[in-house]
Amino acid sequence: MNDEAGKDSAKDGIEKIEGNNKVLLVAPHGNKLDDKNTGLLTREIATRLNCYAIINETYKKPAKIKDEKTGKKREKPPDPANEFINLNRRDQVEKYLRKEFLEPLEGYVKEIIGKYASATILWMHGIENVNIDASSVDGDPSTVHMDSGVFLFSRKGEIGGNSIAATHGG
Repeated sequence: MNDEAGKDSAKDGIEKIEGNNKVLLVAPHGNKLDDKNTGLLTREIATRLNCYAIINETYKKPAKIKDEKTGKKREKPPDPANEFINLNRRDQVEKYLRKEFLEPLEGYVKEIIGKYASATILWMHGIENVNIDASSVDGDPSTVHMDSGVFLFSRKGEIGGNSIAATHGG
């Protein structure tokens, strides 16, 4: 059930915002322990653009641990009871959050394509400064705060995709 502003009440921990254009923003890691301020920023962009959004600020990515066999880091198994589910992992979403995340995502895509013939889906992710090469943005990694994957869909299926980085200069 939606309130007056087109927002889902987010009883399931994932906020859904209805829009009035063909843009859908998806913030799978909006929890402050994952991608700091990504949920807040995605909500603000959705409000300003009057576009659709799905924002997860409840579920956290499982922690990384060292694999004893390979010595490489790997993600711990999901722990739904403690809200550790990686919403970028389709296998985890299908198993634990199909109704709360995947079905609304698919529903919004179908709705948007039905209304506008195509959909532009932006996957919003924060980036920690330590994960960015200093040469990537004017030699100053602190200017990059968000990465966004762009996917375009039409009635015939996916048209293409790309990844872009947004910068903040100050």
